[in-house]
Amino acid sequence: SDDDDDDDESDFHAEGDPDDPEASTVALSRLGPALATPKQTSTSSPWPFTATPSAEGMFKPASDAAAAAVSPTAGSQAAPGNTSQGINTVSTHSSTTGAAADAAMLLSPSSSGGGGAIPASALPHEILLHILRLLPPTSLAPALRVCKAWCQCGVELLWYKPTFTSLPSLYKMLQVLSHPDQTFPYPDFVRRLNFLPLAKEMSDRLVAKILPCTRLERITLTNCKALSSPAIAALLIRSHRLVALDLTDVESVDDEVLIALAENCPRLQGLNLSGCVRVTDRGLEALALKATGMRRIKLRKCDQLTDVPIMLLSIHCPLLLEIDLAFCTSVSQHAIMQLFRTSTCLREISLPGCTGLTDEGFPDANELQLVSAGDVVHHQNGGGAGGSTSGFSLPRPQPIRSPPAYKPFDQLRYIDVTSCGSLTDAAVAGLAKYCPKVRNLMLGKCTRLTDDALFAICGIGKHLHYLHLGHVHNITDRAVTAIARACTRLRYIDLANCINLTDQSVVELANNLPRLKRIGLVRVNNITDAAIEALSQRTSLERIHLSYCDNLTVSAISSMLQELPRVTHLSLTGVSSFRKRLLQQFCRAPPSTFNDHQRRSFCVFSGRGVVELRKFLRNL
Repeated sequence: SDDDDDDDESDFHAEGDPDDPEASTVALSRLGPALATPKQTSTSSPWPFTATPSAEGMFKPASDAAAAAVSPTAGSQAAPGNTSQGINTVSTHSSTTGAAADAAMLLSPSSSGGGGAIPASALPHEILLHILRLLPPTSLAPALRVCKAWCQCGVELLWYKPTFTSLPSLYKMLQVLSHPDQTFPYPDFVRRLNFLPLAKEMSDRLVAKILPCTRLERITLTNCKALSSPAIAALLIRSHRLVALDLTDVESVDDEVLIALAENCPRLQGLNLSGCVRVTDRGLEALALKATGMRRIKLRKCDQLTDVPIMLLSIHCPLLLEIDLAFCTSVSQHAIMQLFRTSTCLREISLPGCTGLTDEGFPDANELQLVSAGDVVHHQNGGGAGGSTSGFSLPRPQPIRSPPAYKPFDQLRYIDVTSCGSLTDAAVAGLAKYCPKVRNLMLGKCTRLTDDALFAICGIGKHLHYLHLGHVHNITDRAVTAIARACTRLRYIDLANCINLTDQSVVELANNLPRLKRIGLVRVNNITDAAIEALSQRTSLERIHLSYCDNLTVSAISSMLQELPRVTHLSLTGVSSFRKRLLQQFCRAPPSTFNDHQRRSFCVFSGRGVVELRKFLRNL
């Protein structure tokens, strides 16, 4: 069934963006607290801790309330079991603990040395900042009580990205933010907020309490389904420094939110609107015209969007690096053509489920000519028939089929056109020629592709690391052999449901791919124990998918497991030789969504289960 296939093929889904595990590809450049000590902003509000430090560099705060407010949990009792970083209640005694104590000892003078005591506050604030930023939040909080300088330097680090996993910890932070007599300007210190752990509890009332935080740079509201459009817009109106925003699956988001974002957040570089089904062309057009620094945008399942806002994004956002249009069924080849014409910095493009796409949206390999480096200037200055200029001395837009500048898409690494069933070999040939260094290429369920598409992919060579060809029924051993011999640095390859393949393909892959870690052969029914014997020689393998390959025997799988110590995942669902209770005792539990038939045939070993199965088969 399709559910079985999805479970076995899940290993080949695109990995998350390594720049930011919390907000997927919406992550941008790493941002850190300012390397400067907070300064007093008003003479009417004196700088805290005015007491004179003692000879040891210690001090006593002006009041107990002021001292307690330094931590985000100020003024409230700690909730039982609350261990969120940076939100734990800090002890009010003056002695240092843990890492703070170690730091204090390192900075204090030797007891045997001559001269007076040198307080820790004697270090330049820039050096203190570099030291304190290395402490975890749980150690940073007590370190703030060492001396005045440590507190002034470290308090912004502590509040920079408050973390909370329960409502009590969030309430503590909000209580401090709303306190009329604050020791420090805490709202100005908060730069990043992630409400994903509390998505179900978030409400308009809670969002209203963070409005004083006007220097927010990143906001994550993933799955906060109870929020209304006006509440989100009110937050964005005050967030003029916003750089990244994640609104995944917040269904109330509409054009008014995007208009507020466009008018008030000129620094925006990353936006995730996946699942925001109420967004239309009107809102995205306003954003495209104003947020010209946009670099990453995800629009998955925004099925009301058409070509126009996508074209405006491409034209007005020249730094665009990543765009995700998955399941935007109203987007056609015209928008994709514009992306390939003007978004020359593009690194990732995701188009799965865009069923309206045709070959016309992609470069034509037969007419495409990659000019040499020496011809680039001539081409850009208007030389030749295609380089004429208008009366304003501006180059006219070049059609997609004209000779482009020297390898303009050399940096494109990720292309996903899964389930774009209208694409043919011509589109893949154009991509392979125009994007010669693509690393991750997903062509699953592009059922019209043939061997010619794979022969074109061979031109990518060593640059290709991930290749997904599931359900591409027409390919044969001849094409897979060519891929194995040309793209020798492949790590992952998925050939699920490629019913024409035989042992020859598996043998070629095993013999020519020294870095192969994962292979998917689900429902490749023609393979036999000979293919498994070949895989046994590829010791780099970690995950193997063999579900519904019914010609395999227990002895062949046993020999393979003994030869491949790195294997941590093995799927054998639907393989009759493994429908034995003695073997299935090591399987993991089937997904709760499976029906009775699927549960009975489910046979997937992972983690400890693979270790136990290997040991059991060895002793047979």
